[in-house]
Amino acid sequence: MQDLNIIRDPNNKTTSVLVNLDLSEYLKIIDKAYSEQGGIEGQRAPLKTQTAKRIRQQMISDFSLGGILPPVVIGVETQELFNEDHLTKESFLKFLEESMNLGNDLVSIIDGMQRTTAMREANINLDGKLDKRAVRVEFWISESTHQHLYRMLVLNTGQVPWSLRRHLEVVFNSLKKDIRKAVPECKLVEIDDNSKRTQAGDYNFSSIIEMFLVLGTRTERVETKEKLTAEFLKLDFIESSSSHELTSIFTKVLGALYKLDTAISSKNLTPLENGKFKKAFNLFSSQPALIGFSVSAAQYILGRPGRKISREDIDTNLEKFSSGYENLTNNILSYNEEQLSEFLSLETLNEVFIGYTSGSNIGDLQRSYFKTAFNVILEENFNIETMNICWRA
Repeated sequence: MQDLNIIRDPNNKTTSVLVNLDLSEYLKIIDKAYSEQGGIEGQRAPLKTQTAKRIRQQMISDFSLGGILPPVVIGVETQELFNEDHLTKESFLKFLEESMNLGNDLVSIIDGMQRTTAMREANINLDGKLDKRAVRVEFWISESTHQHLYRMLVLNTGQVPWSLRRHLEVVFNSLKKDIRKAVPECKLVEIDDNSKRTQAGDYNFSSIIEMFLVLGTRTERVETKEKLTAEFLKLDFIESSSSHELTSIFTKVLGALYKLDTAISSKNLTPLENGKFKKAFNLFSSQPALIGFSVSAAQYILGRPGRKISREDIDTNLEKFSSGYENLTNNILSYNEEQLSEFLSLETLNEVFIGYTSGSNIGDLQRSYFKTAFNVILEENFNIETMNICWRA
């Protein structure tokens, strides 16, 4: 019997390796990840409800008596080319050991926290007598945690419901690393900092999460309590995650936002006396403006929700988006104070925005307004002389 069962996923550059391990081998591999609730922030810890406890006790009893549990799924992130040719169990275990030595955050429990808890407790109850017990483990080897996110979304859809926000919290640590690598000058203000954005290029933790959410769902309407709509949003997010590197796209979108934000705030303009947007800095201090920008970018790059476009077209759209905003922000940086003030047209924005400050669903209306406004920049091929045409769209 083969020690390893290997399947390569060429679409997502992931390799699945199914292997039988001694329980002691498995517990050693995931020890650090388990102690950190799976090694992925936001992953469910062992459930503590009475129903969950009863189910886990049944698993413990079954496993102690020789019962077989479904394979747990472990994610391994590696930047090295993973070569499955002539792979043996021994060489694979050596690869896993090297991965653990490179960094504890490279190994994570994607699916199986409750089964792992049951196996650990069963072995503890029997004083380690189950150390040599065979367990099935599936390893997903990929270059990024993003691919682990996609598989987590699929595994949990239709099971114990996770909100979209929870899915994003799960991978935000990795997203944060990607942002700091791609846009190092961008400052992320953590929730626990109890501080606010103080200058262009600063963004609140929660704002970035929501921008990423709307990029994946490609719609500005995410605060719905309607269960069916929420499920469609989740499916849209899964679809986006499955077809391309969503975090890579997001960091480029955030990079374009950062350049625009800092460019329009580069001159010390005299603040307006009235209105919500008295100075350029106020524009992207507005959550609806951030969301509108992200949705506008998402639909331009990925297409509207439900529409599937090829990876080649996505790459082309992303290149046009990035270079277009690069040219636009370079033009803005060349303006003097008078030209920048005329370009921003904040008086017009304040005048029009009054119509979006009352009534029901204010948040949705404001997000939709800014999405339409930023769409004008894209429709005009990034060649605009003033944002007056955006605010009046």
